[in-house]
Amino acid sequence: MTDKPESESARPKGLVEGEGVAWSVMSTLVTGPVLYGLIGWGIDALAGTSRVFTAVGVLVGFVLSFYIVYARHGRT
Repeated sequence: MTDKPESESARPKGLVEGEGVAWSVMSTLVTGPVLYGLIGWGIDALAGTSRVFTAVGVLVGFVLSFYIVYARHGRT
């Protein structure tokens, strides 16, 4: 048996309190606009438009990313 409390031994080594949540939030906020921006860029390439759908994709990515962060971490 160890002298450490069970909650301390279950936590991965090297993570301070809340660091996992911070990484999750940051990766969600970065990935959303990048992913939807790339999808918009692909639509622009296929449709022959000049960066209209890229801008729309980035904006949709931001909105969805903020919503996902709020749904996962914003409510108490």
